[in-house]
Amino acid sequence: MKILGINLSHHSSITQVTDGKIDFHVDETRVRRDKYWHPSIENCFYQSIHDLQDKEFDGVIFCTVDSKFHSWNHTEDCLFVGSDEFPMIENIKRQIPNNKFYMDLTQHHLYHAICGHSFSKNDESIVIVMDGGGGQFVPTYREIESIYVIKDNEISEKWKHYSCMRVTHQVEKRFKSTHNKDLEFVNEGVDIRLSSDYSDGIKFSEMSNYMNLPFFSEGLVMGLSAYGNKNYNTKQKELLSHADRALKLQDETFSHTVELIEKAISYSDCKNIVLSGGYALNCVNNYRYLDVFPNHNFFVDPCPNDNGTSIGAALWLNKNYGEIRWQ
Repeated sequence: MKILGINLSHHSSITQVTDGKIDFHVDETRVRRDKYWHPSIENCFYQSIHDLQDKEFDGVIFCTVDSKFHSWNHTEDCLFVGSDEFPMIENIKRQIPNNKFYMDLTQHHLYHAICGHSFSKNDESIVIVMDGGGGQFVPTYREIESIYVIKDNEISEKWKHYSCMRVTHQVEKRFKSTHNKDLEFVNEGVDIRLSSDYSDGIKFSEMSNYMNLPFFSEGLVMGLSAYGNKNYNTKQKELLSHADRALKLQDETFSHTVELIEKAISYSDCKNIVLSGGYALNCVNNYRYLDVFPNHNFFVDPCPNDNGTSIGAALWLNKNYGEIRWQ
């Protein structure tokens, strides 16, 4: 069985899987030599798909973030425009006609988790996914943190944190907050939290914007933290340097992630922890977790940002091929 996974969001990519084995993974931005490129309604031509010699598959799966409610003031920028269908998909289908297609926007974090676990080679893993936003639980609330336990390729979803931060950030400029208070409950056996919290990844994006750094400069903020003053807490806020602010953010997000890891290990006695999602690119903090959790084995997904979701999606479709409704 041959499957093609296509990531439609930033860090666009394609992955071919045959009988559960990865044949190849191609980062579209590297093919184009443009790390800022991502598909849009105006330009969704994939050079990597065009270069394929064999364009016939048993199934093609699209994956992306679920951002149809990302912006209320600029609907022309939304991925969904007045329809339940993804506008750019029809153009991509023309590159690979005569195939069966599938997409589920709610599974963004699941694909991250599958990707990370598959590379770890663990029989069992606790997978923690942290990023800017994936699938929606209800309109405007997108997943920013997830915990899974994967054992013998069986996936158990344990915890989900959904936030309306993106919409709240925009709407509060003109209206009251769209979020009243945090909620925690259980839905179909999964612990759920709804909040308006900023994800740790978005905090670094906001910090890079504050520093007038180029797009996708979160790594520069992390690197800058090494030059911060450890006594930043003794300074007044207006006196903090950029390096001090970066260090302060590193420490705050580290503490938060430690709490999240503690929550994750409460769901399982497994000693293997896999980190995925864009925040797992924080290599500075990744090493610090080893000191706090010396009895656990940490593995960082080698493709933790969105280009890895095409891997997870293709592997997921290979396993669940006979149980889905094709679109």
